[in-house]
Amino acid sequence: SRKAFDGFRDSPYYQGKMDLWYGFACKMIDFLKEDGIECFIAQNNWITSSGASKFRDKVLSDTTIKLFTDFNDYKVFKSAGIQTMIYILTKVKTSNTHKVKYSILKDQNVNGDQLKKFLDFNSDLKYKSEKYLFPFNKTQFNDGFITFNNPEQERILKIIYEIGDFFLYEHEITQGIVAPQDKLNKKNADILGTGFHRGDGIFNLSKEELDSLELGSREMEIVKPFYSTEHLKKYFKVSDNQEWIIYTNSSANKWINDFPKINSHLNKFRDVITSDFAPYGLHRSRNESFFKGNKILSLRKCQEPTFTYSDFECYVSQTYNLINSERIDLKYLTGLLNSKLIKFWLKNRGKLQGELFQVDKEPLINIPILFSNNLEMLRLVEYIIQLIKTNHENIKLKIWRVYFEQIIDGIVYDLYFPDLLKKHDRQIIRYLGELAALKDSMSDQEKLAICKQVFERLNDKEHPVRKNLFRMDSIPEISIIEGKDDSH
Repeated sequence: SRKAFDGFRDSPYYQGKMDLWYGFACKMIDFLKEDGIECFIAQNNWITSSGASKFRDKVLSDTTIKLFTDFNDYKVFKSAGIQTMIYILTKVKTSNTHKVKYSILKDQNVNGDQLKKFLDFNSDLKYKSEKYLFPFNKTQFNDGFITFNNPEQERILKIIYEIGDFFLYEHEITQGIVAPQDKLNKKNADILGTGFHRGDGIFNLSKEELDSLELGSREMEIVKPFYSTEHLKKYFKVSDNQEWIIYTNSSANKWINDFPKINSHLNKFRDVITSDFAPYGLHRSRNESFFKGNKILSLRKCQEPTFTYSDFECYVSQTYNLINSERIDLKYLTGLLNSKLIKFWLKNRGKLQGELFQVDKEPLINIPILFSNNLEMLRLVEYIIQLIKTNHENIKLKIWRVYFEQIIDGIVYDLYFPDLLKKHDRQIIRYLGELAALKDSMSDQEKLAICKQVFERLNDKEHPVRKNLFRMDSIPEISIIEGKDDSH
């Protein structure tokens, strides 16, 4: 709670979104004598959390990390349900480079004996864990995240970083809407009493709730289509919205009387609305231009990075970040961001919560994007979007989609590792041939015919694209990127 930080906010170690234990750890480092040791067992996300940057700076400037043991998704404290780690630091300033005993548990279902073996750095738990002496270079992590990757992964990540020549700006990314309460929860329904039920729409309305308000055209101007993860999938939406949001900004209290029916609706819930701009304004409405124009929707917490191209009016919650850059083609960028190579980058240079990706603004602006006018990538993204629009559940079209996504992965490898693919004779771009454009003047049937023609040509068993994709992971670096290399 906020009260836990009372008396600590004037500390040089205080920052927003921090966990309280970061402050204890910083003060303990101050109290240590030279060569003193600090050991903590705590949540493992401090190495990438935006609220732990001061703590990371303190660790890097004043200590040497000797050991980092990551339990990953194994719940050490069952009741807390958090991902946990152990670290050992010594208060000594060594050279910038030193070795860290790093271990990560890969199996959350290990038994007691296996857990003891995991904790013994010299014991082999085979595929259930990964252990190595990590060459830790302090300068590599200054003012950024701390990550522990094996040397081969580090080498590949360095290549990806060095070839990237385009980075998103902070102002090109915004988080989705934060509503004070989108719908009524049980606690607030009980407060409001008779006639109110859990799930009643406050700012977010179902079609039935919206119809019941009988809004005129003027009031409908501030009611916007709202989308969730149910509708938005990789590359494109799979269905139209089923909800709407009353989109009010920080000045809503001044003009809400011009919208009497919406005013009356929100007034019913005013006793439980906790927005900074209560009772009529959304807590954080964001820059509306992001929701209206062409954009990429980036799911913040996900099993795998998920980027959705949107050329339609689309309002979303803080579950998403929205990307809008006029400096790069957004369809090309959608293909690139959805690739296996960027997944590898985000897994090893981004933020994770256990096995979940946490794709916040900071990881997004640090992705080394290769700027390219690659027309083939653009065309393939258009094909995938068209197939989703046509029928996202059709098995045949799903097969086409998956193959086009595999080709995009191959194109990305070709863009980032051109010499490597040439050396192994696994090139993709040179063999693609012409990919026809889908024109607005075409019917859906004509567009689908082009997708079919391209699929059948590139999927022919003798076509070099198919052959090279099938053998792509024979390249050691690609095998590591795709998680198929068991030697690390």
